[in-house]
Amino acid sequence: MNEGDAVSVGQLLAETDNSAYQAQIAAVRPQLEMATDVYERQRRLWEQKIGSEIQLIQAQTQMDALTKQIAAIEAQIELTKIKSPISGVVDHIGAKVGQFATAQNPDPVFRVINMNSLKVKTEIAESYINKVKKGNKVKVFFPDANQELEATISFTAKFISPLTRTFTSEITLPGNSEFLRPNMIGVVKIIDYENANALIVPINIVQNENNQQFVFVSVEENGKLTARKKPVTIGSIYNGNAEITGGLQAGEKIITTGYSDLQDGMAIEL
Repeated sequence: MNEGDAVSVGQLLAETDNSAYQAQIAAVRPQLEMATDVYERQRRLWEQKIGSEIQLIQAQTQMDALTKQIAAIEAQIELTKIKSPISGVVDHIGAKVGQFATAQNPDPVFRVINMNSLKVKTEIAESYINKVKKGNKVKVFFPDANQELEATISFTAKFISPLTRTFTSEITLPGNSEFLRPNMIGVVKIIDYENANALIVPINIVQNENNQQFVFVSVEENGKLTARKKPVTIGSIYNGNAEITGGLQAGEKIITTGYSDLQDGMAIEL
């Protein structure tokens, strides 16, 4: 096995030393063969009404016990085999023949990568539990590569971490992006709300007076431009912009300069 080789799921990559288990099987197998022969002899005698039933049961019990013993040893031998958990390409081999390896070794014995099944894992605040769901559209920006991809959320956990008050979401990435690498850092932007017909204004022009939010609009009165206060209802706020869900109509002219010095009904000049 070499770095760069393609492997399939379940393919044997290497084996650790299992000579002790092989020796145990070699010692038990002759006993099983003899126990099997004794059982067959007792069974034939019992069919001819010779011997006792207890002798047959004892012979079968001995045979079954040795069979299970060998099966247990073979299961231990199976654990000494290192198999690929996925189909992909061997990206790194961290062990050599004869080297001592443990589960705590920071350098993996093999690292297999499948570039066709990459995903982004992110932790999201509990307050978004009703907004972020499977199927939401997202944009993932990778700052080191200066690249952005569009994808969808493929999984959202039902469990809230008691320590961080967050839940896990996963985003499956397209496998045809050459710049992607495992363990890259990505910035995830989740589209949790969409309104194709939304009226958007800069949030800084929305003023507040007596717990009422309003903006100034320019209207023509008696041939002159006049500033009029328009109470508005604010919806979602994002990236410095506010969604207006009530109080404004498409086509109205909003005052965005000098609005803080205006009063309702003041004449304005462009």
